[in-house]
Amino acid sequence: MEIEINCDMGERAETQLDLELMPYVDAVNISCGYHAGSLDILRTTIKNAQIHGLKIGAHPGFKDPVHFGRRKIFLSKKEIYTLVREQLEIFSNECGNFSHVKPHGALYNMSADMEDYAEAIAKAVLDHNPDLELYGLANSISIKKAEELGLKTCSEGFADRAYLQNGLLAPREREGSVLTDRQRIEIQFKAFLEGSALPDINEKPGPIIRASTLCVHSDSPHALKTTQWLNELILRSRSGDSI
Repeated sequence: MEIEINCDMGERAETQLDLELMPYVDAVNISCGYHAGSLDILRTTIKNAQIHGLKIGAHPGFKDPVHFGRRKIFLSKKEIYTLVREQLEIFSNECGNFSHVKPHGALYNMSADMEDYAEAIAKAVLDHNPDLELYGLANSISIKKAEELGLKTCSEGFADRAYLQNGLLAPREREGSVLTDRQRIEIQFKAFLEGSALPDINEKPGPIIRASTLCVHSDSPHALKTTQWLNELILRSRSGDSI
C-alpha cells in the first residue's frame, strides 16, 4: 500500500519551518486560528501550500490557545458542531477549494473514542461540504461515525507518536510519547507499511494500524529531520527498495 505524509501547520507566528517542511509532505492541515495561529498566518500558509501543490485541509481545534488546544474540554454535541462549523467557515473564506478536515489535539483525541464528539464533528463537516474528506485516527470511532454518515475518510497513523495497546495515542505527558529516534520511527513506519503490529509505548507488541496517511507535527522536536526521514522511507517503498 502507498502512504502519504500530512503535517499540521499554521500554528506559530514564524512560518519559516512550515515552508521548509512543505517539500517533504503531501498534505497540510492548517490551523483555523482557534487553538493557534491567526488569519495572517492562515493566509500565508495556504499560499505557500498552493505553491507547493499540496493537498490543503482545515485543522479545527478547541478555542484554547493557552493550552494549544491540547486540553480536554467537555462540550455538548451542539457546541462541538458549532465549534467546527465556525472554523470551517473561516477557512472557506480564505481557501475556497480545500480537500479535507482534520481535527486538532484534544478535539481529535476525544473524537477517536467518544461517539458524541465523533458524530458532531462528522456532521459539521458533512453539512459544510459533503465532498470533504475527514482525517481521523485509524480504527477509531471517529472514522466509523464519519463513514456511517457517508463521509469520505482517511485513516491516519502517527510516525512520531507512541501508541497504547488499545490503538489510541499515548498521552503527551507520558515519557516516550513523542518519538525522535530514527530507528524507532523506521520500525513504526515499516509496521504501518506491512500491516504488522506496532511496538507500543512500553516496546511490547501493540496494535495493528492500517493507515493511508501518516502525520508529523511541525511543533515536535526535530520535526524537519523526522519528515525528511519519512519522505525518504516512502520514496524507497514506492520504488520497491527494501526498508
